Formats: sequence, C-alpha cells, structure tokens
Amino acid sequence: MVSSTTPPLLINPPPERLYLTNNSFTGSLPSQFGPALSVLGLRKNFLTGFVPRQIANVTTLTRLILHDNLFVGSLPPIWSLPLLTNASLGDNRFSGTVPMEISNAAVLVHLGLGDNSLSGTIPGEVANMTSLRHLELHNNTFTGSIPPEMMNLTNLMLIKLQNNRLSGTIPREIADMTSLEHLTLQNNTLMGSIPPEIANLKNLMLLELQDNQVSGTIPAETGNITSLEHLMLGNNSLKGSIPPEIANLMNLRVLELQDNQLSGTIPEEIGNMTSLEHLALQNNSLKGSIPPEIGNLMKLRMLELQDNRLSGTIPKEIGNMTSLEHLTLQNNTLTGSIPPEIVNLTNLTVLELQDNQVSGTIPEEIANMTSRWSGTRDRS
Repeated sequence: MVSSTTPPLLINPPPERLYLTNNSFTGSLPSQFGPALSVLGLRKNFLTGFVPRQIANVTTLTRLILHDNLFVGSLPPIWSLPLLTNASLGDNRFSGTVPMEISNAAVLVHLGLGDNSLSGTIPGEVANMTSLRHLELHNNTFTGSIPPEMMNLTNLMLIKLQNNRLSGTIPREIADMTSLEHLTLQNNTLMGSIPPEIANLKNLMLLELQDNQVSGTIPAETGNITSLEHLMLGNNSLKGSIPPEIANLMNLRVLELQDNQLSGTIPEEIGNMTSLEHLALQNNSLKGSIPPEIGNLMKLRMLELQDNRLSGTIPKEIGNMTSLEHLTLQNNTLTGSIPPEIVNLTNLTVLELQDNQVSGTIPEEIANMTSRWSGTRDRS
C-alpha cells in the first residue's frame, strides 16, 4: 500500500490510464490532468478537498472512479464529457443537489452517487441518460417522489434508492423497466400499494421495500416474478393474507414479511419454496396452525414466526429442517408438547418457545443438544 500526500498526476509523459486505487494517498487533487487521460482510478484512498473544475476539460475521460475518499463540495461538472461511461463518486462527502445538467451524460452506463450528503429531489432529467444500467443514489437525504420519467430508462439493471427521505408512491410505470434485476427502496417514507404491474419485471432478483409506509395487500402477481431470490417487504402496513401464489417463487432464498398487519393462515404451499434460507413472518396477525409442509424447507436457516396468533401444535416435520439455526415461535398460542424430532436440528443455536401454551415434558434428548434454549432463560 503506497502512501503519499498527493497522487502523482503530473507524470511526464502523462499516462492515458492512471490506477492508484486502494492506497493511502492524502491531500487534494491537482488541477492539471493529462490531455489524453481516459481512466482516473483513485478509489479507497484518503483524498480530501474539492474535485477541480478542470476535470470538465478532460474530454478523453471514459471512467472517473473516486469512491471511498473524503471529497467535499458539489458534484464535479463532468456531465458534458462526451465519452464518460462510468462516474463512481460514492462514499465521499459531496453535498448539494444533483444538477439538471446530468441530462447531458448520454453515454453514461454507471452512475454511483451513494453514501454522500446529497439532498433535494431526484431530477426528472435523469430520463435522458438512456444508456444507464446502474443508478446508485442510496444513503443520501433525497426528498420528494421517485420521478416517473425515470421509468423510461429501460436499460437499467440496478436501482439503489434506499436510506433516503423519498415519499409518494411506487410508479406503475416501473413495469416498463424489464431489464431490472435489483431494486432497493427500503428505509424511505414511500406509501400507497405495491403496483401489480411489478410482475412484468421478469429479470428481477432482488426487491427490497422494507421500512416504508407501503399499504394494501401483497399482489398475487408477485408470484410471477420467478427470478426473485430476495423479497423483503417487512415493516410496512401491508394487510390481507399471504397469497399462495408466492410459492411459485422457487428461486427465493429470503422472504421477509415481518412487522406488518398480515392476517389469515400461513399457506401450505410455502412448503414448495425449497430454496428458502430465511423466512420472517413475525409480528403480524397470522392465525391457524404451522403447516407441516414447512418441514420441506431443508435449506432454511432462520424461521421467525413469533408474535402472531398461531395455534395448534409444533409439527413434528420441523425435525426435517436440519439446516435450521434459529427457530423463534414465542408469543403465540401453540399447544401440545415439544416434538422429540426437534433433536434432529443439530445446527440449532436459538430456540424460543416462551409465552405459549406448550405442555408435557421437555424431551430427554434435549440435554444432548448444543442449542441455546432462549425460551428457558430468565427474562425478568
């Protein structure tokens, strides 16, 4: 790892590609750049100060990689650079707004502005960036709604808008973004319902809407997004039942529906989701019994069903879930005894059954398990 007070940009003859990433350079950038510079890679250093405005004169620049530094001030005026395809400016201390001139960046493919102190609204002019595939605006303080014009960016594969102060609804026009693979909108103040048109996103693998104010029901059409691997809708105001169509998501590894107002029963079809590793349904108003089909989820590591209105017995089929590490069933109205098959869960580290109506004896085999019985600890 090289350490210096200023990165050596004034080499003679000046390089066309300069990669100084992952070092310990400090200080600010010089205001002169080589006339033929095409790549400037300075990520993961300790550079400070403003990015010189002269960067706008480097018309040969194709990639500007400055993320993971300590740059301050407004975003650099790079939007009219004719060849720029990658502007990676995230994880700095840039402030101010995103300028309307961003619409001039017609060939930009990757725009990374996450983890800064940017504010204001997301300008509708982003719709002119028709080559864009990755848009990262997360971890800022953007306000206002998601501009519907953004939905014209049909080449976008990744949108990261989480951890802002965005409000309004999820635009129905999102259905036009058929190339989308990752959509992360969590931890904003979005409201309204999940548009059923979201089912048109046939390539979507990750959908994160948790920690918003989304209401309505979970659209049955969600079950048509068979490419989904992560579906996170927790901590919203969703009502109604869990649609059985959700079991069509055979590639799903994480399903988080916790901290909503869901009712009805856990659909038995959930046992078909054999790729699941994490199932979080806690803190809802689910009732009925735990379906025995849940024992088919052999890859499941975390099963969180606490704080519902579940009744009936703990199904013996739970003993088939040998990958299980966390099983939390507390604060329901479960009855009957602890099934002896639970001792098959040799990877279990957390078992919480407190605040139920479970009776009978604790299976003798439990003494041989290395689990931590949270349900028997003193919580006073």
